Amino acid sequence: MKKKLQLLTFFLSLGIYTTSFAQGYSGYINYQGVASNASGEVMANETIIVGVSIRHVLDVGDDYSENHTVTTDANGVFSLKIGSGTATEGRYYDFEWSNIGVQLIVSINGNEIGTTEMQAVPYALSSGDNYWYNDGGDIFNTNGGLVKVGSDLEVDGNIKLELGSTANEISIDGTLAGNSDDAIPTEKAVKSYIDNNKGASRINELIDAKSDNDGTDNGSSVFIGVDTGLNDDGTANANVGVGYQALYSNTTGSVNTAIGFKTLYSNTTGSYNTANGVFALNKNTSGSQNSANGREALFKNTTGNSNTANGYQSLYENSIGNYNTAIGFSSLLNNKQGNYNTAIGKAALQNTTASYNVAVGNDALNDLTTGSNNIGIGADSQVPNATGNHQVRIGNSQITYAGVQVAWTITSDAAWKDDVQPLPYGLDMITQLKPVDYVRKNNENNTREIGFIAQDVELLLQKIGYKDTGMLTTADDGRLSLRYNDFIPILTKAVQELNNKTSSLEKQNAELMKRIKALEHK
Repeated sequence: MKKKLQLLTFFLSLGIYTTSFAQGYSGYINYQGVASNASGEVMANETIIVGVSIRHVLDVGDDYSENHTVTTDANGVFSLKIGSGTATEGRYYDFEWSNIGVQLIVSINGNEIGTTEMQAVPYALSSGDNYWYNDGGDIFNTNGGLVKVGSDLEVDGNIKLELGSTANEISIDGTLAGNSDDAIPTEKAVKSYIDNNKGASRINELIDAKSDNDGTDNGSSVFIGVDTGLNDDGTANANVGVGYQALYSNTTGSVNTAIGFKTLYSNTTGSYNTANGVFALNKNTSGSQNSANGREALFKNTTGNSNTANGYQSLYENSIGNYNTAIGFSSLLNNKQGNYNTAIGKAALQNTTASYNVAVGNDALNDLTTGSNNIGIGADSQVPNATGNHQVRIGNSQITYAGVQVAWTITSDAAWKDDVQPLPYGLDMITQLKPVDYVRKNNENNTREIGFIAQDVELLLQKIGYKDTGMLTTADDGRLSLRYNDFIPILTKAVQELNNKTSSLEKQNAELMKRIKALEHK
């Protein structure tokens, strides 16, 4: 449609005397006018800036504004397309033309020259506007605000999504065909590539994954992360590596799982290992069937097999030790080559080369170094000798009560004993003991106990010449422990000696009684 408008001259007396509106090719509005100066002279062959604004009558400000830089012809005529200029306010396609009462404001070189009220929508879309479809079902609208295009959509070019949207989504159902890469860029420029030229799947960019370097896609290894599984030979190793340089050195090792920064980094031929946590099993080369969970767990293990470490730096120093189990922060920390050790608890059993030890409790047996076959149960339970073997400690020095429902049974078979000799000590030793009554220092109830002072017993043993006895134990810190059940045989010997003396005295007494009676009958 065309509508002539009589415009008033403002400020610099620039004017547009003839305007026209017509439907545009791409939804723009054709606008044409003649520019003249304040004297009425036509502004021929001059470059001018035409400002166009549109707004609803009831609105205070402009809903959309734009500028056009145009050059008039010899008659002062200029043409432009409203909607194609440089926007200074709003977006052209967001303007709601369906509302009545729309005003068009025009300015030249920054000076407003007139306002025109538009009584009807200036353009409408129709099937002739260079849009095409096959049938009515190809382009349709749903009540969810979606516009769907048939069942198939082909685009020759790019599909663009507006940056900053939180609801953008592209869904591709099916398999992308072709031997080249198909890329779907996102706002953060993360790209996923799928290359099926050789049949093996590959993903590269911020995530770098590969499955089978030989391209056979036989379902073996998957590596995700920078330089992860870099040296894998690509055969059916069935490895899984996730994290920076996880399984970096692996060549032929198989069925390994490494999750975390440089986990199983040095592994080359080791198999059936599981590492979870930063640097877990980092130095392992050929050790197999190890499980490490926690930062630097089994960190220095190289060839050790069948070890289990759970906790930060558990079995950290282990290099060639086998069949060890460490559960807890720094448990079995210093074990290098010991075997068959079990440690449960923080810093439990920090031995170096010992084997067959069991420690349960925080810091249990953490003083042990090379002693083997020791047992420590309870927090800070320590055996007397850090290098000794076959020791058992239940509880720490703070324990005030130890109970058991039945009496202890102690092995006593002759098969367990060697160099058996008669006990030479009895009544003489017993009579020199110094029984005491005392209160143990850690006894909160201050109940009294009966026993001996170990130092007194030590002096007595030295006096009677009893050497190499196990009844008295000296710990590494110099403190003494006494084995009270050893006094039972000594007491038995003393009773026997007393019985012999009593029998002898009875015989002597009987003889004396006979003599007395004989004297009485004379």
